[in-house]
Amino acid sequence: MGSFQITYDDFSGGQYMGPRSTNWPKNTWSGENVISLPDGRLIPTGAATAGTYSPGVRASAKVFDLHVDGIIAYAFANWIDATPTNFPKMVYWTTVNDGTTFPVTGTAVALNATPVGEVAFDTSSLTAPTFYYLNSAGNIFSIGALSPYTQTTVSTALAGTGVTDIKVWGSRLVAYGGYSSTLYYSDTNKTTWNLTPNFYTFPGIISEVIPRAQDLIVICSSGVYSLTGVLGSSITNQNISGQTNLMEGMTNATLSGRTINFFDQTNVGTLDGHIYGMEGTYVQPVATMLTDDMIAAQAFGYEQAVIGTVSGERLVAMLKTGVCYAEKIKGTWTRLNFLSGTIETGQNQQRIGKTQSGALNEYFLVASIDSSTTAYTLKLDRFIHNVNGLTNKDASIRYLTTAAAGSSVPTGTVTLPEYFHTKPFTVKEMFVEYESTTASVITASIIPTGNIDVLATNISSMTSSGASNITQTAAATVAERFLPNNANKAFGIKAKLSITSAIVKRVILNCED
Repeated sequence: MGSFQITYDDFSGGQYMGPRSTNWPKNTWSGENVISLPDGRLIPTGAATAGTYSPGVRASAKVFDLHVDGIIAYAFANWIDATPTNFPKMVYWTTVNDGTTFPVTGTAVALNATPVGEVAFDTSSLTAPTFYYLNSAGNIFSIGALSPYTQTTVSTALAGTGVTDIKVWGSRLVAYGGYSSTLYYSDTNKTTWNLTPNFYTFPGIISEVIPRAQDLIVICSSGVYSLTGVLGSSITNQNISGQTNLMEGMTNATLSGRTINFFDQTNVGTLDGHIYGMEGTYVQPVATMLTDDMIAAQAFGYEQAVIGTVSGERLVAMLKTGVCYAEKIKGTWTRLNFLSGTIETGQNQQRIGKTQSGALNEYFLVASIDSSTTAYTLKLDRFIHNVNGLTNKDASIRYLTTAAAGSSVPTGTVTLPEYFHTKPFTVKEMFVEYESTTASVITASIIPTGNIDVLATNISSMTSSGASNITQTAAATVAERFLPNNANKAFGIKAKLSITSAIVKRVILNCED
């Protein structure tokens, strides 16, 4: 028999998001609630319900948008009772950075009208940041982001046009939607709207409008168009992509840098698992999610997942199952899983927080409607995806998954890339080198692959594990040895770790063939 070693000492590639089930790059992995540090080590990460708001017994609810400015989060939602009566509100939470106060009870401001789509956030004025939204009649309303949260009916000029969504582009607002081919725009004060001549007509129904730094992207049923120049005076309208490049999922696209990112679809069906990117005229996959996650998401029907961009131009894809894929840095991903309630099927049930320049990059926020409560509680969940240590307190970010009175620390799991050999072999020893705390626990297991002439029902019983043989009593860097009972020879193996309150530096497998 021959002996050999398999060493994993670089985890900087993050969650594998490529198109293959085998032959992953050795610095990647597949996991849950684990991130890679800037120096390539692995650390478990946590999530918590940062805030809630319960309006009383209701029959249904929708959340239309979520904005994060500094340490304050603003959600726009509507609750409907049995009569039915609408109860539209802007709910805000402060100190969403400080986990010792969680969950924070949101403060609600009753809105003058019921939103029907996305809410625009104009931060051009430091002293008077303002939200704008549309109601079902096409009227435009505003509410201040600062106390006393002054509300105004901005304009009724678009009444009857069917517009649903509104966004900021430069010094103007643009409105669109409602199966219309017309894009409307305001004056530079964002207060005056005219049906004529302040509009542009496109050769197809407009499904999404995406403001970019140098142009305005309009996605409609005939293709993708780019508007450059100044609205109302010197606009150039260029068709940059044809109808064959269109996907239904573009109706909920997000912008990362100059790349437009989206799923293949948002309605009933099966997500194909790709996150697509459109840069220039080309559409191609930029990341691939796990097939099992896509199958689980099918049960939610419409809007099985949403995609958004958080601080640092990083993408976040959130499934209604509680699984979330997030970029830690551009191109390096992690897979998180945290579900604090049951998200309702249907549209407008969860939203990823749109971050302003003051938002922190340690975490991102997701708002969702919890249909398991009679109040259809609005929940604000915080996912930590950028920490540097086990006792991280940067900007009051608490690493605990519960409030300060709790003792819970995050646990994550990770499966390392498969090693496939020229002949069957077993793993005799498994060494894990890690930075410890008094709460550290590491468990390890070996998953055999390439099993020849084995019944499918026996595969699970062949997975071997080695119990932790160290109880940590202090913070230090240690190497722990596991002796997996890996008696079943196979051509390949995958090493799997469960990590609690520890930073993993290296994994070494001693093998015999």
